Amino acid sequence: MRLKSVVLVLVVSALSAFAAGAAPDNYKSMVEHVIQGDHTVNFRDLRLAADASKGYRKRPDSSSLSKRIGTELTGKDYAKAAKDAEALLATDFVNIEAHYSAFLSYHALGNTEKAEFHKFVFTGLLQSILQDGDGKTPETAHTVITVDEEYVVLHSLGVGLPKSQSLLHQGGHSYDKLVYVDPDSNQEKTVFFNIDIVWARETELFK
Repeated sequence: MRLKSVVLVLVVSALSAFAAGAAPDNYKSMVEHVIQGDHTVNFRDLRLAADASKGYRKRPDSSSLSKRIGTELTGKDYAKAAKDAEALLATDFVNIEAHYSAFLSYHALGNTEKAEFHKFVFTGLLQSILQDGDGKTPETAHTVITVDEEYVVLHSLGVGLPKSQSLLHQGGHSYDKLVYVDPDSNQEKTVFFNIDIVWARETELFK
């Protein structure tokens, strides 16, 4: 009974947000499947569908809310952090950091069901980036739909901020080249991200 209640709340909040943004049916449908526990959803396709939706592109800026969630987690105010993470996800379901914050919050609150749900989603979203190329060269770069996803990948490697970041236009594509210090070997390494989607969206702003 508790599981049905959790699913119902998540479905209603997600659907209301997407209806307001008039998101395409494929994105809305994929989100519904994920919320209902469908483990066959392709998370790479979900991210691409999100970027293609008008509702996602017109989502409100969440930078201040993300900072507040970080502050709440640091202060161990897990109830507020969980609430704010859910609010952010209602308009940005593919936000990996928000799912991770929700996982940490619900885990601390002892809500195993919700914690496992958000762990499933953030793991799926992250792996969809890491498995899309190895990031060692421009030709095998990880594809991202936001710059924030680049930093999520670095954090997954145990890295904070990169040592340097540069923009490359090569072979008709755009890339971010990030140089970072590997925490295990203390050696410099480089990771490439294909930012064609990000670049296209930024270019649209100046048309």
